[in-house]
Amino acid sequence: MPTVGLAILALAVTPTADKIGLSGPRFEKGEEFVYRGEVVETSDRLDTRFTKKYGLDVRVFVLEAGKDGCDCAVMTVLTPKADARITEAMKAASGGGQSADAAAAVRLDLVRVDSRGQVVVLQPEAKRPLTLDEKTAKAAPPPIPNDGPTALELGMFLPLPITSVGVGDTWDTAEPNRPPVVWSAARQTVIWNGRRVADVTGLQQTDGYDSPKKARFGWQRTEAIYVSPADGMVSAFTRTLVRREGSEQVGTVKTTLELQPSNRHSEIKYRVTRAEIEAAWAFAAELDQLRAGRAKPDVLNAHRSEVVRFTEQRPTGTGFRPAIDAVLRRFEANAAPPVTVRATAPTVAEPPAVGKPAPDFTCADVDKPTSRVRLSGVRGKPAVVVFFKPGSETSEETLTVCEALFRKYGGKASVIPLSLGNDLAAASKQKADLKYTVPVFDGSEVREKYAVKSYPQFFVIDGEGTVRWSFDAGIGPEVGSLVKKELEKLLK
Repeated sequence: MPTVGLAILALAVTPTADKIGLSGPRFEKGEEFVYRGEVVETSDRLDTRFTKKYGLDVRVFVLEAGKDGCDCAVMTVLTPKADARITEAMKAASGGGQSADAAAAVRLDLVRVDSRGQVVVLQPEAKRPLTLDEKTAKAAPPPIPNDGPTALELGMFLPLPITSVGVGDTWDTAEPNRPPVVWSAARQTVIWNGRRVADVTGLQQTDGYDSPKKARFGWQRTEAIYVSPADGMVSAFTRTLVRREGSEQVGTVKTTLELQPSNRHSEIKYRVTRAEIEAAWAFAAELDQLRAGRAKPDVLNAHRSEVVRFTEQRPTGTGFRPAIDAVLRRFEANAAPPVTVRATAPTVAEPPAVGKPAPDFTCADVDKPTSRVRLSGVRGKPAVVVFFKPGSETSEETLTVCEALFRKYGGKASVIPLSLGNDLAAASKQKADLKYTVPVFDGSEVREKYAVKSYPQFFVIDGEGTVRWSFDAGIGPEVGSLVKKELEKLLK
């Protein structure tokens, strides 16, 4: 059953003498629904145990509605919650209580929901006003990931088959390249917040999930949903994804959402909200086109100015303003010209030993390719060289340590995070999402010189270019403190 906490005012079983039918959502134009909850991601691997929590807000606005379905805007906002390990790492490295909260990830989508709750993603031309009709390009929604939060949350739409179903029935829905989802509605309805709702469960799993001897790897997805037979509205749901290797559970992702009090906008409020949605979607689509065409910085800046003007002319904004703010952050993160990525040669050397000279290198800033750092150019003061891989499980905590060191020792020591891999845009985006100021550099050509076989890896180098300390045993609250201790020795 979904975790609905204090929102459940009364829960009672209601017998159903006559079969109660289920239908897709019956929305009205201008209705706005808000769902709030969280995502908890857990890794149970012995070598990488962690728990990550995210606040989850989903806002749905009905653009148009008819007897066959409706067109909606769906904004998914995922906000990382403070992680105790990251907070401790920041405190240990900086000696203070720096905030480790990251910026929210925001995604705005336009979808069409038919009378059976089936959803397709709409892809109109990037121009305002948007044209949404039968000729509008469509695409299937992205699959729900089984190893992390989903960027587009559509759990508030319960998919139904073409044939009529009701409480007590079981049905299947298909997903591309995945096993079918088997749904079942309990034979009795319950009361949720004063409304009668059907208790629906869903199950999807890989072949052989229940037989580890036959299938070594597998995953299982379960859904627990409260849906109103009166209007097809999902009131609350819980989704749990479990991954296993052999007979061992190695990770879970649990998503819970609850419907909040809703509004309906008409006339001027409807037009203002729709205008902001269309602008946010068009701005984001234009940026994607500019990036694909490798637009020059002056072109990017011109488009960014248009977004800024839009926000200045409408300072109050609507509930969908975070989507426009997210576009502005993307413009700022992608304003630099594209960087040519170089191939990384296999690592065959040994890492520089303590007491030996540190190999010299020159690297470009991932945000400003014309800005470079040369290790020999920062002689005279200590340097901390850190290798990390953007997007990995350890990257956020590693960058947090770098940011803390940069803030505390910026004028006394050089902090040089080096991104591994070929996706420099990912490094730039992660830094921007975290709102960090420490410069991040392309380390693809340095990896071989330092024989980096795993990440993260730390090197503390003195003012004469000699390695004084190195660490490659992972990341944790103690690492920032250890680096700080070594730097203090050199600074004395």
